Amino acid sequence: MRSLATLLVVLALSPAAPAQELIWERVGTKGVVQFGGTIAAIGDVNADGYEDLVHRVMRNLPGCETQLWTLSGKDGRTLRKRRWIALSRPFHNLAPAGDWDGDGVRDYIVRIGDWTTQRRNNIVEVRSGKDDRLLWQVTGPWSHFGYAI
Repeated sequence: MRSLATLLVVLALSPAAPAQELIWERVGTKGVVQFGGTIAAIGDVNADGYEDLVHRVMRNLPGCETQLWTLSGKDGRTLRKRRWIALSRPFHNLAPAGDWDGDGVRDYIVRIGDWTTQRRNNIVEVRSGKDDRLLWQVTGPWSHFGYAI
């Protein structure tokens, strides 16, 4: 009984948690069949004071193409798009990777897989959050290499 009373006192004296609010919303994009599935927060790439995002987008073209779009954390607008040329090797997993190049912007890591029956090696890349340039890359066997990111 004493522990319950202590818990009630702690809860009564605790400040109320701030409410969550919707900052921005993007609904539908023409030609896109998958939007907003895999997202990584990478820091403020455009110096507006808001943390920006990289996310994987699948576009419905003749075949399917994956792209990585960098979105403004302030208003959701697209800051840049990174295309992957090979339709059979789409971007899959995506995660923040810390600041690998020391430029003050968090970078991201992405796994590029193979949708064909050729079973080519998977590619894992670390890319600059600031400008998408390649910072590090490794390849590994087809199947589950790179799924852990």
